[in-house]
Amino acid sequence: MGKPVHLLIFGDHASEKLPSIQDLVRQSKSSPNARRFLQEATDVVQLEYSKISNREHGWKGSFDSLLALAEENTGNPNGMLAAVLMCIGRLGKLIVYAENDPSVLGSTEDPVEVIGFCTGLLPAAAVLAARDTSDLLRLAPEIIRVTFRLAYEIWRRMKLVDDPYASWTETYIGLAPDRAQAILDEFHQSQVSAAGLFVLFRFPFSHAIQNTPTVRKVAIGIVAQNWLSLFGAPSSLARLRDWSPEIRSLPHLTTYGSGCVHTKYMPKIDAAKVLADSPILQFPIHHDKAKMACPRPSGRYESSTLGDLLGDVVNEIAHEVLSVDRTIECCVSRLDRARTVTIAALGPTSHEAALQKALKTAGIAHEMASCEASVGREGLRGGLDSIAIVGMAGRFPENETVEGFWQDLLAAKCHIKKVGAHAHTYTDTAPLPAWLALLLMLTSAINCAGSRKPV
Repeated sequence: MGKPVHLLIFGDHASEKLPSIQDLVRQSKSSPNARRFLQEATDVVQLEYSKISNREHGWKGSFDSLLALAEENTGNPNGMLAAVLMCIGRLGKLIVYAENDPSVLGSTEDPVEVIGFCTGLLPAAAVLAARDTSDLLRLAPEIIRVTFRLAYEIWRRMKLVDDPYASWTETYIGLAPDRAQAILDEFHQSQVSAAGLFVLFRFPFSHAIQNTPTVRKVAIGIVAQNWLSLFGAPSSLARLRDWSPEIRSLPHLTTYGSGCVHTKYMPKIDAAKVLADSPILQFPIHHDKAKMACPRPSGRYESSTLGDLLGDVVNEIAHEVLSVDRTIECCVSRLDRARTVTIAALGPTSHEAALQKALKTAGIAHEMASCEASVGREGLRGGLDSIAIVGMAGRFPENETVEGFWQDLLAAKCHIKKVGAHAHTYTDTAPLPAWLALLLMLTSAINCAGSRKPV
């Protein structure tokens, strides 16, 4: 059995973001690269959000700390911020992982496999362009900017159509894609809008009745074995459940903060506007060292520069159906059965189990890798042999020792008491500087003059 093959998997932004940001903050304590990336990512977020108004991005909190942002953006999250935090968390894990094991970025002799799902394709693209961690640190801020602009364009379109904070995604179990499409086609034809009713009332024999507006149509966005996800306006998803007994009877999961992606019905995203103009986008793609799974017939991306690759990725995220099984099969089909696969999940993902199942079915041995920073003596102290002993002193209520203070805490003792009269009679006999003495005299004179009553 030969050397293990690295397989990196990047999940989408519907998965949990907080653990990844917490890991990045923790690893920044020991990893210089993680610390640098964390600061640069914070700067990018603050700068990009400062360019648009609060009404546009919908976030009412501060941008002082990425960790605070991730903590505040739980529950019913802001979809725009969720995508940005996802990208930062994935890139942070990749940087730390590559810092500990540079081979995960691949080489001509030992290429790596990459799988990205939905918005996870954006940080995954960095693997195909970066040759080392210094390249990653150069590319990462620009990929965060691209993620921000894409998330903003999607968020802006959602606000124009319906409530962006409501659920735009529902996942149904046991619904085949063909059957789902038939239900959706019939549903869209049956939903006559207010404008259509007006036309029908004025012109009873008119065939130009407007059914469900295009931007409010529901699309099949993600397809996997035994389940699929529908994307669309919250009001349309609710009407679909009310209208279809079959849909209503199926077990389903409602997702918040995922955004309206993978749909052909929303207005087309301008990839050139999302990418903007940056020299970083001219970074060459090294297909000989890293291959990213693609559900296209070719099975891979053919882009020559990072900008071209991100342009393809932006269109896939916004408008193309994501086939989970086909993407995984694209990767698994080209693996060497004689080599063990080392899977590294760059952040939480719900598709890890499907990948492991596909590898097992193909008879490929695999193992999970840890992406945590290996913090040892070298990492924490830079290899220095000197040891610093730092002493601390403290004064504790009614105690002279830490042990006594701890016992009082365990016993729930309270040492609060009133300030004694002696605290107000203390006089400092040290001579005052001339300027301070003059200032006090002037202040006293002004106060006395102000307190006199008129005769």
